[in-house]
Formats: sequence, C-alpha cells, structure tokens
Amino acid sequence: RLALAKLLLQDADLLLLDEPTNHLDLEAIEWLEGFLRLSRAGMLIVSHDRRFLEHTADDILELQAGVGEWYPGNYRQYVRLRRERRTVRQKEYEAQQEYIARTEEFIRRYKAGQRAREARGRQTRLDRLARVAPPADDQQIHIRLRASVTSDLIFQSDGLTLSYASPSGGNTEWELKVPAFTVNAGERVAIVGANGSGKTSLLKALLGELRPLSGRVKIGPRVAMRYYDQHLADLDPSKTVLTELQDAFGLPEETLRTFLGRLLFHGDDAFKTIRSLSGGEKSRVALAKLMLDDAGLLLLDEPTNHLDIPAQEMLEEALQDFEGTILFVSHDRYFIDAIATRLWSVENGAMTMHLGDYSDLERRRQRSEPPMVAPEPRKSARTGGASTGRPAGKPGPSTAGVEDRIDELESEVRRIEEQLADHETYDDPTRVAELAQSHEDASRRLRALYQEWEQAAGA
Repeated sequence: RLALAKLLLQDADLLLLDEPTNHLDLEAIEWLEGFLRLSRAGMLIVSHDRRFLEHTADDILELQAGVGEWYPGNYRQYVRLRRERRTVRQKEYEAQQEYIARTEEFIRRYKAGQRAREARGRQTRLDRLARVAPPADDQQIHIRLRASVTSDLIFQSDGLTLSYASPSGGNTEWELKVPAFTVNAGERVAIVGANGSGKTSLLKALLGELRPLSGRVKIGPRVAMRYYDQHLADLDPSKTVLTELQDAFGLPEETLRTFLGRLLFHGDDAFKTIRSLSGGEKSRVALAKLMLDDAGLLLLDEPTNHLDIPAQEMLEEALQDFEGTILFVSHDRYFIDAIATRLWSVENGAMTMHLGDYSDLERRRQRSEPPMVAPEPRKSARTGGASTGRPAGKPGPSTAGVEDRIDELESEVRRIEEQLADHETYDDPTRVAELAQSHEDASRRLRALYQEWEQAAGA
C-alpha cells in the first residue's frame, strides 16, 4: 500500500504497474480500480487479476510462446476475441494441411507420367506456399481433485469468539465474533474481508489449530480435511519436488514423475529443491499434494496467489468438479464468483453470512449505500446543451417502481438467509431444500431487477 501510495501521489504521465493488486485486500483493490479509472495518466499494467483487468484495461497485450498479440477491449472482450481468433486459425491451418496433402498426393502419382510437367508446377507452388502455423498450445496444468465420502454434517457451532495477534504487531490481541453456523457436505463457502481481519484465524479454528476464547466447533464424524496454506509453509525448502511428494505419500518415483508432468514439471524439474522454485512453481507443488490426497473437505487460504491466469482457470474447473466441501479465503473476485455458493464476510470484528457469490453481495451493498450528491449539470459535448441526466441516486419515474420491487425481493432474500443461518433449520432436510430453492428463485429475480434498474437509471 505504501509503495502504491508513493507512486499514485506523483503527477505522472505514465504509470507502470507490475502486479499492483498483490497483497491488497478487496477494499483496497476496488479503491485502486476507482482511482485508476479517474486518472488521466497512461498505464501499462501486468496483472493476473482478471476482474481488475476487466475494470481498468482498454486493451490487452498477450505474451505467449515468444510472441505478443494485441486485443482491443477489456479482459472479458479479450477472452471472447482470443477464442474466436484461435478457432479461425485452427480452421485455416486444417484447410491448408488438407490442401497440402491433396497436392502432395497428386505430385506423387503423376511426377513420372504424362502430367509430370503439371506435377512439377504444383511442387513449385507448394515450395513457395507460406505455411500457416497452428495456434500455439496453451501450457496448462491439469488438475483433478478426489473427494472421500464424508458425513452430511461438516461443521456446526453455536457461535465463537476468536483471539488473534494484531496485524500491526506488538502484544495487542484482536477479537473476532462468529455467530452460530452450520456447514453441510457439498457447500462452497468463501471467507472475505480486509487484511488482518481474522479470516485465516477462522480457518485455523476450523482446523483445530486455534482454540477459541469461547464456543466450540463440532466436526462431523467422518470428515477428512486438507489445508492449503497461502504462505506454503508446509513445504520443506530443503527437499526436492520429488522427495516432498514421496515423503508425504510414499509413491514410486516413476509414478510421481509422470504425475508431475501434468503440473508442468518436466524432466529434471522434479529434482529441483523447493527453495529454488518460483512462487508459481511452489503453488503447483502444493496443488500436487491436494491432488494426491482424497480429503472430502478442503480449507484453502488464498489458493490463487502466485498462479497465472491459465492455472487459475484450471483450478476453478477442478474445484467446480470436486464432489466434496470447500471453505476458502480469497481476494480474487473472479475466483469467488466461480466457486462460492455462500459468503462469510468478516468486518469490524464480526462475521456475517450471505447466500450467493461476491457479485451478489456487491449489488446488495450498492443498493444499501446512501445516494451520492449529484454534480452540477454540465454541457453535453455532443449537443452543446445541458445534460439531461438525472442526479445520481434520485429515482426518476422509470426507476421508482423497479426500486420498490427490489426492496421487496431484498427483504424476502434476507428472511430466507436468516432462516438458513439458523442451524436448527437443518434438522429438517426437506425444509432446507425448500428454502434453498426459494433463495435461488428470489436471487434470480433480483438479479434481473438489478439489470432492469441499471438500464432504467442509464436511460
């Protein structure tokens, strides 16, 4: 934060930002996005944060296989254009390969016969043909996570009070109040909050490594769990990649080296020491340990740290296919939206629970914020007259009715969430299923109303 503050306070014409969202929490990332959108400086940004690129970039330069390729638009447009370009190039490559095969067959058949002259002409044209290269292969890791069978109940608590060290250091202890909660098999819970708010301490309490000041956590009778440490502290720096896995799982060298190839550790990479690896390579070793285990519960602390975008996407796919239960801490909004079905938000020493993903939570927060003070009417650059836009936050005739329906649906969603947050609800599985379906239906209608409100407000 200090390094960013020093940079942003300068009156620069060009900003060079290398992974600016690293080590920032969600609030700081969103503040930085807002600042950069208002800045008049040119920017060159290196980032693996997809939502950040979506909100800040006007163009994307992709570097792959020693070649740079330019894409107009933000990250979402880049993904679409890249897919379209690769499809076209693959078709062009296949069509040319088919033409080459037909031409070579003709030359082979007629090079010594009556049509030898024609065959020589075709050979000349073939020799001069500019060859179309196939699209470069994406160097992607391949992740598959197995889940052992667990009890239906994963965690249950009537409430906790946790104590953890202040992030500013010293002997100060901070407290986190956690309300009653239940986590059932198959759920995906994202834990979000500012740096130093106690998210990792909450994971440690669930692991049994941190004793609460008050309250207790009940763990289901058949729950095997695996923890992913954001600092990768469970990796021994003195071991090689191979011995790290051999000591943990006892598998033969040949089996492990074949397995490591799926994570882009080829040849002698298996004999590199952990301390010599980059952050991304260490993360892949930690992922290897998740893959070789079959725990039915995963507790993940910032699992996308150090991973490039293709690796993040592969991890998302693996977790979406994972048949067990996941609780994870993350500041990656794209990742949270892809995985989470529930959110635990840690703020001001307390935790609140919400159904849905991070985008759902953001929409609710935006709706509850007080209206902004409108700026003075400005001249329209296109017409030269006064802008006809209404003051921000003041509903016009086209939005008032929509806002009333939004208020009603938000109240309905809150009522359902309060019932689902009560662990006694889970004594009746039929009631839980009915509430979950009601919440899904209400949330779907609410998202449609949010879009209708945005269109009406911008009309």
